[in-house]
Amino acid sequence: MKDKELKQILQTGRKPEIDSSRKEEAIRRVLAAGGNLRGMPRISIWQRMYTMAGYLSPWLWIVQGAVVLLCAYSLAVNGSGTMPTIGAIVPLIGCIGFVELQKGYACGMQELESACRYDNRQVILLKLLLIGSVDMLLTLFLLAFSTQQGVGLTEAVLYILVPYLLSCALYFAILLRTNRRVSNVGLLAAGIFLAVMFQFVFGNIDLDSWVIGSDSSRWVLGVTAIAAALLILAIRKFWKRIDREDTKIWSFD
Repeated sequence: MKDKELKQILQTGRKPEIDSSRKEEAIRRVLAAGGNLRGMPRISIWQRMYTMAGYLSPWLWIVQGAVVLLCAYSLAVNGSGTMPTIGAIVPLIGCIGFVELQKGYACGMQELESACRYDNRQVILLKLLLIGSVDMLLTLFLLAFSTQQGVGLTEAVLYILVPYLLSCALYFAILLRTNRRVSNVGLLAAGIFLAVMFQFVFGNIDLDSWVIGSDSSRWVLGVTAIAAALLILAIRKFWKRIDREDTKIWSFD
């Protein structure tokens, strides 16, 4: 049926007559039933995170744990000589988390995800809190473990924390650029690209001479601050994008 035909039917059709007594009775029943309604109990953020954790794939934690254990084993066996390789592997930790974050789009469930008990903004927030907290704990564990193996704190921050912060900032930039419509293959390709790039940087640039220098702490602190600032800026822009998505009408394209 075309729009013109539907419009003609609506214009020529007979308007239904409303019985005022039945209308008042229906309103009375609605108001009476409204007094018996019970609101949903208040749920704490920890309960919400626990509920959301049940929807995350266990392979997320298994793969991330395997990557961290592999790095720790390499450190225990080879010492500080393996730091450039670890610096190249660290971006994959965040990449795995972002793949899980984009699971709704990759599986074609983005619209359904927006219609669940929590709105789209809360779903993304809960996922970010869970995955981001675990990723940061794993990164800090690797950082602390490297210092226990004789690696200096400055060197550990340069090879572990800085690549993690920069890689996460780039992943957020990709989500912003693609309007969160990026496949798992695209995110994995970005993670592999970052791993190769950091391997090239750490393998071809003599960072040890910079780290050993007298101003190494200030230099590494500055680089870390820049990487953290880029990540915070990317998160802020990503959060604004999520807020705008909640005000848009669904699109099933």
